[in-house]
Parts: sequence; C-alpha cells; structure tokens
Amino acid sequence: MSYKIDLYIACPICVSSGRNTIRQYWTHHGACGGILCIDENAIIECRKCHKKAHIKDMRFICPDDLHHFGKASSAGLAEALSCSAQMVNASVMSWFISVIKHLD
Repeated sequence: MSYKIDLYIACPICVSSGRNTIRQYWTHHGACGGILCIDENAIIECRKCHKKAHIKDMRFICPDDLHHFGKASSAGLAEALSCSAQMVNASVMSWFISVIKHLD
C-alpha cells in the first residue's frame, strides 16, 4: 500500500517563473472539488472521486489567477515540492526523494 499526502504546494508554474505564491491545498477542478493527494510515485489521486493521473499530466489553475489549466515543468514541480518538503521531518524525506525521482 502506498503512502499518500495531501498536495500542499505553491503553484508550480509560478514557482518555475520566479513568482512567489502561497502554498495551498490543491483540489480537483469542477463539480468534484475533492482534495488531491500525491503518492511516492508522483501519482495524484482525488480523495473524493478517486481519479488518478501522474503529476506531469496534471494541469493547474493558478490561485493568483495568472494562468488557467497550465502544465507545469518537471523543474517547477520539483521546486514546489521541495519547498513543501522543508516542512517535514527526516523520516519522511526519503518519501519526498522518491516523488522527485518519479517526476520524469
């Protein structure tokens, strides 16, 4: 069984462009509205409807309304995830490293 955490990151597209946005919990767009979580293989799953996709296939809506349904680069995703990884303890760090390895 894989370990999943709620996706709590800054906008990865803004991060890769050098813009700072607040970290937030990401939700599934549309009527679903479920919280998105990520596993160690970089698979995103909606906690409500259980749809899954690799994070590289996801499209993001900027919380600052700077872009809609933009696709993030591996570098932007890695940077956004790394910023969130700074908030965890050492025992979870190997999990984050696994996520980063699965970005490509």
